[in-house]
Amino acid sequence: MKSRLLKVVLALSLSLALCGCATVQKNAKVLPPPPASFVPLEAGAEGKRPVGDYAKKRLEVFAAEDITKLQNGTVFLGDSITERYPLATYYPGMVVVNRGIGGDTMGAMAAYGVYDRLSTTVYNLNPKKVILMIGINDIIWVKSATIQEKSDQYAYLVWTLKKNLPNTEFYLVSTLPCKGKYAYENANVKTFDENMKKTAATYGAQYLDVVPQFSDDKGELRADLAADDVHLNPAGYQILTNIYKKEIFKK
Repeated sequence: MKSRLLKVVLALSLSLALCGCATVQKNAKVLPPPPASFVPLEAGAEGKRPVGDYAKKRLEVFAAEDITKLQNGTVFLGDSITERYPLATYYPGMVVVNRGIGGDTMGAMAAYGVYDRLSTTVYNLNPKKVILMIGINDIIWVKSATIQEKSDQYAYLVWTLKKNLPNTEFYLVSTLPCKGKYAYENANVKTFDENMKKTAATYGAQYLDVVPQFSDDKGELRADLAADDVHLNPAGYQILTNIYKKEIFKK
């Protein structure tokens, strides 16, 4: 009798375990593959340029930080627009980490950029949230690739982030419009942003369109929010902060 009861209990346990596994597999979200049209150029590969002097200095600053105090917070990832963002002023008492580098591109191509520094500037922080604003330098300065190719490059970057940080919330921030001598790029900015929105939907990130708040009636960067033709002044960062606090931090 005891032997028969033991067999019944073992069989029931095995059945429940299998059901549990099936439930986990059913609920697991499979990350779609990266764009097949883009192949990254990794560090050390032929044609890969070395880290620039300015980026190297910024990386040294990051390396000197006590990252034990920067765990499980929000990483702001990007170029000079992010680097110039005085996070401590706008987010007091919050774990916010500035990982912007002036002149940075998306990376994974000949030029060193965000993709090429993820291990040392993002992954080691185990962030709850990542706010990504990158692409304007690629749009303005990289003439060897089309906007579609740059969009595929961006999608590959997002795929890589999602693959390595599956439990992190990602916010993809639209590229700000330009004014003055760079206003001619705004058509490309619009196309890039449209593709960014599709990338967000594909990989389970959240797209944040900030263009309406920063555009004038010509579709250019508002002069009252601009430090120059591309960057923001304090009023611009205040607007950006208001958007982030409402849409990301729910404050």
